[in-house]
Amino acid sequence: SPTFITSDFDEPVLFAPARTEFIHPCSSLKVITAFTDCERISTHMISLAEGMKSNRFIKGLSVEVILGMTKSSLSQKKHEDICRMIGFINEAKGMPKISCRYIYQGPEVHSKIYLWSSSDKTSLEIPQIAFCGSLNYTMNAFYKRRESVNMCNPLQAYIYYQELLPDTIDCFDPNATD
Repeated sequence: SPTFITSDFDEPVLFAPARTEFIHPCSSLKVITAFTDCERISTHMISLAEGMKSNRFIKGLSVEVILGMTKSSLSQKKHEDICRMIGFINEAKGMPKISCRYIYQGPEVHSKIYLWSSSDKTSLEIPQIAFCGSLNYTMNAFYKRRESVNMCNPLQAYIYYQELLPDTIDCFDPNATD
């Protein structure tokens, strides 16, 4: 499979690592993105749910999003829409679990990284596959613009994700509106 991808991102980036035919199917996706939108979140979650139901994807999928360009571009309305969407998904039966965290201190984050991990028997997370490039977690990036992603080191991507976490706040935190 190609390591440098410039079109048809959905399958390799958002779905393939969760496929049940793999020896170690990945059950967790961490997304670092500058921007996102509700349509990208909802269409992705619905497709993952359908795949879990039909046993194409491993059960118990979870997606964690870090949204990086919050100071300059996250409106109050968009924040409320994201919270409403995520609240709805997490209450719905058979949907993946999803969380969204905002960068709220330190420099804004413009990175776009998709990191898939599997769990071992002790439910320890093992980073398996990662992509980085220009691809935001948005409909425009996936279907309209010219973007590229490259496979990158999953452990380094995992470490980067962990380094960002202390500078994030959960979208449902009452202080997030500030």
